[in-house]
Amino acid sequence: MARLERRGLGRYGVIDLDDSVGTYIIGRSKKADIAIDGDDSISSIHAELERKPSGWFIADLGALNGTRVNSEPISYKIVLHDCDDIQLGRTTLTFFDPTARGEETTKRANQKSPEITKGERLVLIELCRPAFSGRAIAGPASVETISKALVVGPAAIRAHLGHLYDKFGTEEEDGKSKREVLANDVMDRRIITRKDYE
Repeated sequence: MARLERRGLGRYGVIDLDDSVGTYIIGRSKKADIAIDGDDSISSIHAELERKPSGWFIADLGALNGTRVNSEPISYKIVLHDCDDIQLGRTTLTFFDPTARGEETTKRANQKSPEITKGERLVLIELCRPAFSGRAIAGPASVETISKALVVGPAAIRAHLGHLYDKFGTEEEDGKSKREVLANDVMDRRIITRKDYE
């Protein structure tokens, strides 16, 4: 059985996770499935923990102070591995799952981000918009959706995306499209953040 070990602000506790539950909402609210008290830097509804056949996943739910896994901010749902640290405000929840033992969260190497034009930035903002829509899981916007939002022809959007793929060295991976890999990359690098939609 998976579990979370809480520490921070002089508090410690162990939370057992039931594989059959499916979804846990984590937050400061007493109505949250996993209520974290005593830390006012945690939002009332902060993050979502979900059990799927392929493992446990965590997603930020638009929390003011965000959610980090192993000190890296997350902006979309990611898989958790044994011994991953989830930082919510000033509280850390260490995730333990014997079934995920031996695997590690892949961390991106620090890479210098390429320079992008104003037009490319607008395309990236629209590409990533679904990830910041408040839904737990959302893929990147389609070429047609970006085209309508920017009132530009689909061919121009494809050209911008082609330049961006080259600049970021984007390749398809693990069944993910180039658009999805690019969106994840620019959100990981914090090139596109929630502030772009405020």
